[in-house]
Amino acid sequence: MTYTLDAFTKEAHAALKADNSPAGREQVRVLLEKLLTNQQFVDEAVGPAAPMGTRKLYEDKELGFVVLAHVNAKGHKSPPHDHGSSWAVYGQAVKYTDMSVYKRLDGGNPFGNIGASYAGSGSPDDDAKLNASVARYRAEPAAVARFAQDADPTGRIAAPVLSTHAIDDPIAFVELDSAFRDTMRAAGTADHLVQTYTDEHEHSYLSDPEYVALMETLLAWITQHEKPTPERVAERCAAALPRFGGGCHFVPGYQPKPLAQRVTPRAPG
Repeated sequence: MTYTLDAFTKEAHAALKADNSPAGREQVRVLLEKLLTNQQFVDEAVGPAAPMGTRKLYEDKELGFVVLAHVNAKGHKSPPHDHGSSWAVYGQAVKYTDMSVYKRLDGGNPFGNIGASYAGSGSPDDDAKLNASVARYRAEPAAVARFAQDADPTGRIAAPVLSTHAIDDPIAFVELDSAFRDTMRAAGTADHLVQTYTDEHEHSYLSDPEYVALMETLLAWITQHEKPTPERVAERCAAALPRFGGGCHFVPGYQPKPLAQRVTPRAPG
C-alpha cells in the first residue's frame, strides 16, 4: 500500500506526542524516509511541475510542527546558522545537499590578520593608506588549537586519494589544493594523491560523466593498483559522455598556484 502524506502526518503526530525528544524525532525521520519512497508524492511536492520556492504542505495544529516542500531553481549556499530551540528533519527527495557542522568556539577567535599587508588598491600610497585603516585582529592561541583539531589535515592518509576541483570554484579557492598537496608531501604520502581540475564555475555539483570517470578511476586504482593520471581520468570521462551527457571539462595540465598568492600571508598569532 502506498504511504501517503496523510499517513505520514498522522504517524508523525503520534510519535511526537508520545515522545517529543530526539528519540521521537528519529521516528519521524524514519517515517519521512518511507514517505519519500512514494514517487507520486515526490513528483507532486518537488517534481518538475512543482512551483519554485517553499510551500507548506501540512501544519499540525496541536503540536505545531509543519511539513514544508522546498524547490530551488538552482544550487545555493546558506550561511552558518542554527535552529535555536526548534528542530528540523530534512528529507532529500532529489539531487543532494552538502551540510557542514560547525563547532562553537565560545567567543574565541581563531583568525587574525596581524602582519597581513594588503595590496592592489591602485598605488603604493593607496596601499599604505589601506593598510593603515584596516582593523587588525590577533588570533587567540586556544581558539586556533581548537579550530585546528577539526580543520587542519595531517596528510597521513594511507588510502588512495583522487580529488577534483573546479578551477573557478566561487567558494573554496582552487589554490587550497596546492596547500593540501604540500601537506601530503610533508607527511610522506604524496604518492597516494592524484589531483584533477575542471574548467567549471561550481563548488558542489560538476557534470555527471566527470563523477563517473572519477569513481571508475578510483576503483581501478584500489582494485587493480593502477595509479591514475589526470589524462586517464579525462579519457574515462570522454568514454562516459555519450551515456551521461553534461560535458567533460577536465584540464589535465593545470596546476594551482601556491595559496599565498591568493590569500594574503600573515604573521602567526
